[in-house]
Amino acid sequence: MTNDAPVVRVEGLEKSFAGLKVLKGVSLSARKGEVVAILGRSGSGKSTFLRCLNLLETPDQGRLSIDGRELTFPFGGNGPKPSRKTIENLRAVTGMVFQGFNLWSHKTAIENITEAPIHVLGRPKAECIEEARALLARVGLSDRADYYPMHLSGGQQQRVAIARALAMRPKVILFDEPTSALDPELVGEVLQVMRGLAEDGMTMLVVTHEIGFAREVANRVVFFEEGRVGLDASPREAFGNHPHEGFRRFLASQGNAMGTAAG
Repeated sequence: MTNDAPVVRVEGLEKSFAGLKVLKGVSLSARKGEVVAILGRSGSGKSTFLRCLNLLETPDQGRLSIDGRELTFPFGGNGPKPSRKTIENLRAVTGMVFQGFNLWSHKTAIENITEAPIHVLGRPKAECIEEARALLARVGLSDRADYYPMHLSGGQQQRVAIARALAMRPKVILFDEPTSALDPELVGEVLQVMRGLAEDGMTMLVVTHEIGFAREVANRVVFFEEGRVGLDASPREAFGNHPHEGFRRFLASQGNAMGTAAG
C-alpha cells in the first residue's frame, strides 16, 4: 500500500570518479510503502546511486531528501564532505543491505542485529535483544540466534543482514543486489523475506537482477542506462509494450527475463 508522501526525493544527482561521470543528473522519488526495482546493466550507475543515498559516496551535485532530511550538493555550497552527525542523521532512517552481507564475523547473529541499536541509538540492551529475536523469527531464523556467520549459509547470512537493517527501524531500506552473491537454490528464501516486507508496507529501493521480483513485487521499475534514468514506469508498462528500446534490449539479454519471483 502506498500514499502520496515522498519518503525519498532525488533531483539532479551527479557523481564522478577520477573524471568519469557515473551519475548524470539522476532524479527519482519513492512514496511511502512503495517498492522501486532498479534495473540496468553492470556499470550503469545503479549501485553508485544507492551508495549516494546512504552517503557511502558523497554526490558532486544535486539534491537529496529522505524522510524530510534534505541535503544539497556540493555539500555546504563549497564541496566539503557531510559531517558525521549529518551522515548519522540520514542513516538513522535509511537501512542498507549489501550483496556481500557485511556481517561481523566475530559476532553471533543476534549480536550483529543488536550492535547498532544499542551503541548507536542508545536503546536498552534487553529491549534490543527481545526485538532482535522477533526479527530473527520474522526472517525465519529463530533457531540461529547464537550462530556465527561462518556457520550460516549465504541465504541465512543475508536474512540476518535484513533483520539487522530492520532493527534500526528505518523509513526506507536500500537493497544493493541482495541475491547476487547467493547460490541459485538460496535466492528464493531471501526474495520471500523481501516480498513479506513489501506486503508489510516497507519503502524499498532494490537494485536487482531478479526480473521476476521486479515484475511481481515492485510498484515501479526504474531502468538505469549509462548513468541516467532511461525508464521509470509501472511493471505493467515496463514489461508490456513500452517503447523504450534500451530496456527491451536489456530484457532480451537476461536469461530470466520472463521468469517469476521465487515464492
